[in-house]
Amino acid sequence: MVEFIQYPHVLKATYESSEAVRDGNGDWVTGGGIIIMNGINCRVQPNSKANTITGTDGEKVVFDSIIYAEGKLDTIPFGAKIEIFEGEERILSAHLLRFSRDSFHSRIWV
Repeated sequence: MVEFIQYPHVLKATYESSEAVRDGNGDWVTGGGIIIMNGINCRVQPNSKANTITGTDGEKVVFDSIIYAEGKLDTIPFGAKIEIFEGEERILSAHLLRFSRDSFHSRIWV
């Protein structure tokens, strides 16, 4: 029997902060610093049907994949570099188009 793993991938997000925020270790970083969120369990779902989302300018954008990340993440800003790993292999590298979170997971569109 094949074991189901809900979050088989690992997410790394990198972005530049314009205000003081906490980094991946919980330390405060002053504005202008690089923030790296690493080691976040996730699952990638490719957009095989060419679905769209509304972009920051109000226009419809076809996204490549949606990423379901375990838990409620701190907000990741538009344009952040998103990398997804399966083991040691990087399987996705893209920029964030949209971010949302709910009670059980956070969603990232790239």
